[in-house]
Amino acid sequence: MGASAVNFKEQTGIYLLHDGRETIYVGQAIEQPLGKRLKYHTMDRLSGRWDRFSWFGFYPINDKGKLITDIKLDNVTFQNLGDLLEAILIESMEPRQNRKQGNLFAGLEFLQQEAPEIQKIKKQNLIKELMEKTL
Repeated sequence: MGASAVNFKEQTGIYLLHDGRETIYVGQAIEQPLGKRLKYHTMDRLSGRWDRFSWFGFYPINDKGKLITDIKLDNVTFQNLGDLLEAILIESMEPRQNRKQGNLFAGLEFLQQEAPEIQKIKKQNLIKELMEKTL
């Protein structure tokens, strides 16, 4: 409660699509931002096969809830890349034997707010389902 809304549609990074049981797809939102990639997957061969997603964004958020996009990566090393990949894999897979989050992982978790249109459709489907059971 009391959290500010942040629009991540312009975020870049790595994302995962999940169905009810497992991760079904891993992709990059680099050349196209996260919002465009997710929208694309609502119309491509994966449409209807995923019901939630998670992502690891590269842009931090300022205190006003806006993306900071003017980041410079001057001294990236293989160690930095390895640390980042390890952290993403540990956080996305949550393997039982890993006790740490991964080196250099300093992320924040954001909870996804469901779109009002989706909430409305879910309510309509539930009402329809309940009415069919009573007939």
